[in-house]
Amino acid sequence: MGESLRTPPAQLPESDPLPCPHCGYDLRANLAEHCSECGQTIDRATLGITSFPWSARHNIRNYLKTVWLISINSRRLRFETLKAQNRAHAHSFQRVTTFVVALALGASGAAVLTADPFIFAAPIPGGLPATWREDLLLPWLAGANLRPMIPAMLLLFAIHLTSVHHRLFRLKSAPAPIQDRACAIACYATAPLAWLLPLAIFSAGDIALIISGAAGERGLFM
Repeated sequence: MGESLRTPPAQLPESDPLPCPHCGYDLRANLAEHCSECGQTIDRATLGITSFPWSARHNIRNYLKTVWLISINSRRLRFETLKAQNRAHAHSFQRVTTFVVALALGASGAAVLTADPFIFAAPIPGGLPATWREDLLLPWLAGANLRPMIPAMLLLFAIHLTSVHHRLFRLKSAPAPIQDRACAIACYATAPLAWLLPLAIFSAGDIALIISGAAGERGLFM
């Protein structure tokens, strides 16, 4: 589905470094099979190639591998800012992460609303004059009473969560290739948010067990 970014070192722009995978030393001026800085054997066929698995092939396995490597701060990715990155591949990774986060938040919100449709509502006591607090709550109450509203808000929140950090990677004065590289790194930085989905599944299972246990106890004593 995706194409691997395998630009031969000889065709890389002179401005792009060739970091040693072991120490990060620039190997553009080194023609030996060993790094002149750390002495480790190097594979020139892989120099300058991104180490994000997602960029090699777009599938679930590589997505999970990319999430895992970024989440554990793997040494394999420590010099990615020095390598050329495929911006389109990075954006596709971010879109998948946005879908995962939206699924986790939306499903959690829908489950909570199903259990208690009025959990997000804040009833206003009747027979009393409205205060400024009630005036502030009125728009929220009007939306909270619409069932699709809360999942829609969570969807927009997921999109915001997976894109807000791009402001930290803006390099307006940098050359276009550097800006593309920074944008790609920003897209991959959304990876840890994917852990919200297994967390939501675990929480849902835990709550289901608690509810079923409570229902069982209630049935025993009735």
